[in-house]
Amino acid sequence: MNVYKHQITYLTSVFIKGDCLAGKTLEDYVKDLDVFVSRNIKKIPYGRLQVWKNLLFEPLPTIKSEVKNASFMGGAKDVAVASLAYMIIIALYMAEYMGFFFGIALLPVLFVGGTKGIGACIVPAIIGLLVVIALIIASSLFAVFGWLFSSGLEFLLARLLGGNGEFKVHAYLEALSNAAMMATLVPVMALYIIPCFLLCIGIIAQPFMIALSLYSLYIRYLIVKQVHNLPRNKAIAAVVIPVVVFFVLAVIFYFGLFALNVVAEMIKAAATNR
Repeated sequence: MNVYKHQITYLTSVFIKGDCLAGKTLEDYVKDLDVFVSRNIKKIPYGRLQVWKNLLFEPLPTIKSEVKNASFMGGAKDVAVASLAYMIIIALYMAEYMGFFFGIALLPVLFVGGTKGIGACIVPAIIGLLVVIALIIASSLFAVFGWLFSSGLEFLLARLLGGNGEFKVHAYLEALSNAAMMATLVPVMALYIIPCFLLCIGIIAQPFMIALSLYSLYIRYLIVKQVHNLPRNKAIAAVVIPVVVFFVLAVIFYFGLFALNVVAEMIKAAATNR
């Protein structure tokens, strides 16, 4: 319990002792949260967590200080590591609930084949594990390519709007933002693995993710504005336009699949009536 002493003290002060009624401002709570997060990430032996945390709590000073560290390899590593951690949590979450159904399906095998039945399941289980590992690695690689594509699109728009920044700096800072957002989601998704937290987390997860997405847009706006020396309206446009374009394309793709399915069903029905 000593390990969690500070965490319990913090949560108690907020939810039980009534500090929320003690006249604290939002800035006070942000500072408390900053201290709480800093204290806990020091226990994890990965230095980049501190940089990601700084970007979340002090975005503009962190953006300015990290410009000198810009590199494509550094950005790729940040995105790959953060996405790898996120996908491992997702895989564990899926494995927990898929394992329950797999256990039920295994009961007839045990009943009929005994220990031989278990032996027959080992090879498929190992193959399944290898497939999961391959998918996790592939997802991390896909995240890196997605980062380069989205950063490139945003960079081109910023340049078309009069920006003068370097792609290396732009892409690196975007990687910091992406990594920070994924790292923030890791503990949230980890709580999904605990059955008793499933309902509570399910209720607050969606609003939290929406708020995090909006905050991510704000950080990207700061990045574009700082790197390209753009006025506010143009920086906002460079960030928002790709989001709108991707949303429209997703809607078109979804309704296109729906329309194709309807047409296919109509053709099938017409062929059956003949």
